[in-house]
Amino acid sequence: MKKFKKIAILLDQIGVNPVNAFFFLRGLPVYIYQLFKAICQSSGWAIRIFPILTDKYKEAGSINSQYFIQDLYFASIIFKIKPIRHVDIGSRIDGFISHLLVFMEVDILDIRPIKSGIKGLNFRQVDIMSKHGLSTIDKYPSVSCLHTIEHFGLGRYGDGFNLQGWKAGLENILGLVEYSGFFYLSTPIGRRRIEFNAHRVFDPKELIEYTVSSGFKLVSFEFLDDANIIKDNLEADFSEIIYGCGFFVFQKI
Repeated sequence: MKKFKKIAILLDQIGVNPVNAFFFLRGLPVYIYQLFKAICQSSGWAIRIFPILTDKYKEAGSINSQYFIQDLYFASIIFKIKPIRHVDIGSRIDGFISHLLVFMEVDILDIRPIKSGIKGLNFRQVDIMSKHGLSTIDKYPSVSCLHTIEHFGLGRYGDGFNLQGWKAGLENILGLVEYSGFFYLSTPIGRRRIEFNAHRVFDPKELIEYTVSSGFKLVSFEFLDDANIIKDNLEADFSEIIYGCGFFVFQKI
């Protein structure tokens, strides 16, 4: 199943989606039948062909994805704390960031450009693996980086190649947190590896040790297992997890 998923992702990048193709062909006979009925019964409405044949086979929405769960998880924490200022590095704008914008302004840093006229969304283009340009950025009481650190240095998003890029990026992110401030981190966890150039999968204990050694304490740790069930056992055998997601909350001390 995992090999099929990788093949499907690869084909999708060149414009071939085998899953959509299957459901398109499955829905085509019904579409043709209904099209002729629509033409016969149009009652003066102009009929133009615009086939959408795959939506009927999908669920009403995706509420069991790592992104959906993590975005709600961290947004609810930040809503309760209500920091004066918040900066995010690379997280999903149409999920987590949009949740935060409901109740606060958000500064975001990303290596890729974005055009935004959204009130309260302040963007700055930065390569977080480099210290260049970071000296002019203030420290924040609240900093987040969700499902992003796993990509640093793999070149997927136009960043420079550096297999240790996650350390350089994490070091710079931690430097943005003011004293007593909070840092919110999520990233894939499981059997430690690089799936080039998609992402890394971390051993969560390595991330905790690195961050704690940089002057932070671990406030909380929970994770999604392969079934997307939230658990909180730091002593779990993470080598048995294929592709989970760790939820970390740190505080600078």
